[in-house]
Amino acid sequence: MIRVAHLVSHPIHYFIPIYKELHKIKDISFTVIYYTLKTTGKLHKNNYSRDINYNVSYFEGYHWVSFPKSNLLEIPNCFYNSPRIDILAHLWKEKYDIIWIHGYYLVINWFAVLLQSFNKRISFLRTEDVLFHKRKNWKKIIKYFPLRFLLSQTYGLYIGEANKKYLEYYGIPKTRLYPAIYCADNQYFQTQYEKYFPYKDNIRKDLGIVNPYPIILFCGRLVEMKCPLLLLEAFQIVATQLPCNLLVVGDGPLRNVMEEKITRDKIKNVYFTGFLNQSEISKAYSASDLFVLPSTHDTWGLVINEAMNFGLPVIASDLVGCVGDLVKDGENGFVFPANNVHKLADCIKTLINDESMRKKMGQKSKEIIESYSIKRCVDQLVYAFKSVMYLPKNNHSCSDPINE
Repeated sequence: MIRVAHLVSHPIHYFIPIYKELHKIKDISFTVIYYTLKTTGKLHKNNYSRDINYNVSYFEGYHWVSFPKSNLLEIPNCFYNSPRIDILAHLWKEKYDIIWIHGYYLVINWFAVLLQSFNKRISFLRTEDVLFHKRKNWKKIIKYFPLRFLLSQTYGLYIGEANKKYLEYYGIPKTRLYPAIYCADNQYFQTQYEKYFPYKDNIRKDLGIVNPYPIILFCGRLVEMKCPLLLLEAFQIVATQLPCNLLVVGDGPLRNVMEEKITRDKIKNVYFTGFLNQSEISKAYSASDLFVLPSTHDTWGLVINEAMNFGLPVIASDLVGCVGDLVKDGENGFVFPANNVHKLADCIKTLINDESMRKKMGQKSKEIIESYSIKRCVDQLVYAFKSVMYLPKNNHSCSDPINE
């Protein structure tokens, strides 16, 4: 029996299905340790927090441990945060075979890795970071050597090819890297597709869309890094030539700016839904014809996973972390240079103008996303844990067990 503890900042709805499946593995004892429970059910990003009903049972179906302090603390916004003596005491007492940390900006994660090294036990790091997002030089310098030291004490779990390059850059050799793909709950979303797609026309009407034109879908926070204004400008260009709709799912500080532009420029056929939970967002995916994520800073972009389960072609910027894995340019969508509104408009026009291409690319999306499942991610995690625990150090195979 391998005893694994997973340290993570807070309950993340995308991760819960993975925890539940790991809990079912007979020869692994899996425990989740949360830094805070206070933000459960909130969308929390960079000082932007909002209560969201994701329609998810956060604490059922797997083992987790709670500490009194976890009910009081918020998610810290920077590295300088509490080292959490209570969690360290728990780790010292339990002496888990493996500690799997998510990210490195919590001080407790660094202490946990050092504790594992002291006890001659194993640490894994899974993070979302990629190299192509620009940072100030002084931040790079300050970060480089401490992070290389931390990663010298861990094995790496990479979520995709861009993330793999990041971990290699900071010093984890290929022999200590294992895949652990980023995934949405494919089974759930495919069931939702079967449930709602036959009622696509009715859903469109419920959303207030009574015309027959194709729907361009955006899902995400309406903040600068997600570039919803860029998409609105591209839609404005396209809509002067081809009839279409823009459906915006999400909310945030840029919503008012977008609505002011729509009023000022008299842009028609733009619809806002606000935030939607997983059941409601499935209706938006089912009603739509193509999906766009124009972000300049998205380390992965799990909404793309979701959209692909609904057979949608995808347009994404080259600064979205998953494009090297999920978006095959010209096959299931297009990749455009970030911040280039005219290139984005051209991609949208191509798909709006060709229904057969949309359907062909949408089918390819469904084929690609099949291999980005919860089951495959869990199989990869179990393979990594067992490989490091049981195989001789010079006999590790870091390939994907599913492809062997």
